[in-house]
Amino acid sequence: MHAGLTQLSPGLARRLGAMPACERRSLAGRVCRVAVERTAVEAGALAEALQVLVGQAEPSPELHRRVEAVTVQLDERAWDVQDSVENGEATEADYKLAFRRARASAAVGFALTNTLESASDALYDAYFAIEEEELFTRACVGD
Repeated sequence: MHAGLTQLSPGLARRLGAMPACERRSLAGRVCRVAVERTAVEAGALAEALQVLVGQAEPSPELHRRVEAVTVQLDERAWDVQDSVENGEATEADYKLAFRRARASAAVGFALTNTLESASDALYDAYFAIEEEELFTRACVGD
């Protein structure tokens, strides 16, 4: 289990550890959907992955690769924006959004691999993508 999730929410970490795999995937998918919507990431691979997560289908290796490619692209974009902030060409808000988008995509990628560790990683990254603790909590409980 991701130590960061245990620190963020010990109760959620315990709950996640006690869940059967299908419930874990459902929870991760629900929270990832909020993260993607909250950050307005538009990528076909992420939309497809969210559909797979909701439907409880097994994702194809190709879908895993496509989501990973989106995540790499968004991570690189966040680094570029961070450089631009340091050069005075972008704002801290620009960087924060780029970072959150990369975390949302990473969360989806982790959620596709239905293990306890990957679900924990997905929720941890989704927490930072969502950025609003109350909204994250509501997503975790299904509101």
